[in-house]
Amino acid sequence: MKKALLFLFIFQFLIFSSVFAQTPEITNGLNYLTSTQNPDGSWGSDITNTELLPSTVSIIETLQILNQAGTVNYSNAVSWLQAEGLYTTDYLSERINALSVAGTDDDLLLSYLDEMLFAWGGDADSTSMIFDTSLALQAFKKINHPDQDIISYALGYLMNTQNPDGGWGFYQDDDSNVYMTAIVLQTFIQFNDIYDLQSEIDGATAYLLTKQNPDGGFGSSPSTVYETSLALIALIDSGQGSPVQIQNAINYLLSTQFPNGSWGNERYSTSLVLKIKNA
Repeated sequence: MKKALLFLFIFQFLIFSSVFAQTPEITNGLNYLTSTQNPDGSWGSDITNTELLPSTVSIIETLQILNQAGTVNYSNAVSWLQAEGLYTTDYLSERINALSVAGTDDDLLLSYLDEMLFAWGGDADSTSMIFDTSLALQAFKKINHPDQDIISYALGYLMNTQNPDGGWGFYQDDDSNVYMTAIVLQTFIQFNDIYDLQSEIDGATAYLLTKQNPDGGFGSSPSTVYETSLALIALIDSGQGSPVQIQNAINYLLSTQFPNGSWGNERYSTSLVLKIKNA
């Protein structure tokens, strides 16, 4: 069984390497991202930062993957991220994860923990707890946070909010969706070497595969680039999904790239697709 899974993983990796090693897709996508960076180093246009933060953080991570950390675009983005005075759970988590540093961000993030639920919320609105808890745990994993008690209890919170269909919604008892399921699945994958989360991982991957559409993409029809990318990365990291299912998703992404190198003229979606190179 283990040999079969290893063979499947290697086969899938070779599929990815052969497709996304082609320079036009990567080069054009990267050119789109670098040409749309804001003067302050961020990406996006939303002055409330709801678009700026996820787009900029995702692109920073993409530049790391594509060995672009020595570029001016990268250094300007990092400077923006370090200077921004936002202190919500998602911001702190994203900054820790992107920059691999803790310090005051780590202490402040820990202070936001709801010690009754062992979960994080972005603010007074508890409906964000599944998302924020996932991001906080990923940040803790990035810096190898030593408090395993908090980590195990927070993982337990996510386990208890998994729906019977194997997925997660934005809040407890919310209908499952591809986006949240892929986010939580990535969290579980990162901790599966320490905790036995395989049953939850299997349930989540099974749910995701039910959301693959006839066009090869993922989403609650129609397919979207960002959901397809997140689902694809999570499936590859989990070693699940058949070669046909994986290839169909890749074909969907390859067919939806715009002439300007972007996917959907969206910085966030474009950065996610480029991450698949090293998925």
